[in-house]
Amino acid sequence: MRHELLKRGRFLEDYREIILYLADINVLAADRFCDAVEAALEVLALQPGIGPKAGFPNVPETRIWPLRRYPNYLIFYRITGGSVVLLRILHGTRDLPPLVSGE
Repeated sequence: MRHELLKRGRFLEDYREIILYLADINVLAADRFCDAVEAALEVLALQPGIGPKAGFPNVPETRIWPLRRYPNYLIFYRITGGSVVLLRILHGTRDLPPLVSGE
């Protein structure tokens, strides 16, 4: 069963910032990054439970999934009924707990 993907505003902002940054350096790299994100989203739509819980006490149901070709980039999401709520996409070296919320 395919789950609906709900892209929250912060996820879309993160995604846009990353793409603009990469495109400024190398347009092909930005295209490859987009392909990696779309592949990860397809996996999450089909198997949302695949990602482990992130372990943040303030948002215990938040899960995490790394991009296959860019494992330092992490998608944060939660499962709500038949939907996958995409919260953020962030580089793993950032101070993550304050940046990830359940909203």
